[in-house]
Amino acid sequence: MLADPRVRAVIDMSEPVAVILAAVLHFLSADSAAAVCASYMGRAARGSWLIVSCGHYHDTELAARLQQTATHARFWNHGAVDLASMLTGLDLIGPGVCEAGGWIAGSGGEPAGKPAYVLAGVGAKSR
Repeated sequence: MLADPRVRAVIDMSEPVAVILAAVLHFLSADSAAAVCASYMGRAARGSWLIVSCGHYHDTELAARLQQTATHARFWNHGAVDLASMLTGLDLIGPGVCEAGGWIAGSGGEPAGKPAYVLAGVGAKSR
């Protein structure tokens, strides 16, 4: 996307930006998702933020059933460690990588007993 001259004409990456990759990274392997995040942030100015989220299935059997019946796209069941690796090199903004509702509330953590939820994290580029 950043290679498209129409995008470069609108987005000035020499100024701080917020890159939001919401509900898309579960369609990429952990390595590919980390590479996408690093590519954006490698071009971003200091002071930029990266906001990421992805679906997470605590119940892996449910994830497998949904993959077979509910979607034609391949998805990866990233956990908090995977999502944190996508923010490598950035300063994690509190409460870190956690369930999205907990991030908004500032409490962090992952919900007990929920078969599926959204994980979220935010990192800032300080160097």
